[in-house]
Amino acid sequence: MSRRYEEDNRQRGNEWNYLYLIQYKKIITQAENWDLFQPILARGRSGSKDQRTIWLDFLNEQRKTAFHSSSGKSLSIEDLERLQELDEWLATQVDPAGTRSDETAGDRPVEDAAAAE
Repeated sequence: MSRRYEEDNRQRGNEWNYLYLIQYKKIITQAENWDLFQPILARGRSGSKDQRTIWLDFLNEQRKTAFHSSSGKSLSIEDLERLQELDEWLATQVDPAGTRSDETAGDRPVEDAAAAE
């Protein structure tokens, strides 16, 4: 991150703007951070940190497909539907004031993309 931060002459602002999506998962699931992020970003009511944040792996894979179109891969209808479901779930997790919603949407985990195939 810091190399990209320096090479870009900090044009994107602070260092947080230089993280890759998957690096956020590492931050979220670190033991000292889990209690803070778990109520909002853990999907489902039970399971390990990895199981409850596997949706970030799925999201990252779809991001790579969409942003690296030269690979010739495209998103499937099923993947688009799962992305829409994630978008709706995330919207219920945080209200405009930045606090957790009382809604219980998203109790079921999004399947691992590899396991679904």
